[in-house]
Amino acid sequence: MNKRYIFLLVAIVVSIYVYYTHNDSAPPSTMITQYQLPATVFDNHTNEVLPIPDDFNELIAIEQNTQIKPVPNNNLLVANPFVDDVEFTTEAQQQPLSINSNINLLTGSDLWKYRPALKQHIEQQQQILLTNDYSAMQVDDDLLKQLIVGDSLIVALPNKGTQQIIISAIQKKKNNVVIWELQNTQRQNIGKITQIKAITEGSFITDSKQEYHLRTVKNKGWIASKEQLVGNNNQAVKENKQPFSARFLNDNEKQ
Repeated sequence: MNKRYIFLLVAIVVSIYVYYTHNDSAPPSTMITQYQLPATVFDNHTNEVLPIPDDFNELIAIEQNTQIKPVPNNNLLVANPFVDDVEFTTEAQQQPLSINSNINLLTGSDLWKYRPALKQHIEQQQQILLTNDYSAMQVDDDLLKQLIVGDSLIVALPNKGTQQIIISAIQKKKNNVVIWELQNTQRQNIGKITQIKAITEGSFITDSKQEYHLRTVKNKGWIASKEQLVGNNNQAVKENKQPFSARFLNDNEKQ
């Protein structure tokens, strides 16, 4: 009985071997799947220059617009990157700017008028000696305080000339100090008038490049050119050139 089973088993093994040998195929447990890489396809333009794309000009324009353009050198200050909220001002920004409003010419309004009758009063009040070259005058304080930026006046000069002035700015500071900044018709800064309580002082340059100064106390005072002031000062120095002691002795001898 055992021999018959052994013989049958051997026959089955031999049959399987013969079957796979004649079909040239390996048993399922020994089959190996091989993966083949796809063949690389090479074009025929390896050594050739590719043609220019249709949107070449548009690409160049975009690239040029995105480039950082250099900033022109116009005295701009660069802010410190380590400091926040810092305002930098250039020298040009610190200068007073011309007014943007229209000029309002106040015709028929005189900022000051000449008062020859006040000459003696002004000399006593300010303890000065006015020569004929000086002009006693009286400022219209009410008109001065009503002026706004853009108002323009034609003022009379001691030599009977005139000068148009424009109020370009008004500064009001502590202790009742008010400053009126002046420009000419070319919007150039020509001077200012300052009022401190009862005293009003000012200076300005005319279109003919003449410099004038004025000073009033309780709106009464004088206006004169720079040449007149210098001439009067030189005359005063000349008259007081003699030492005080010699003058005192001479006066006693005369008595």
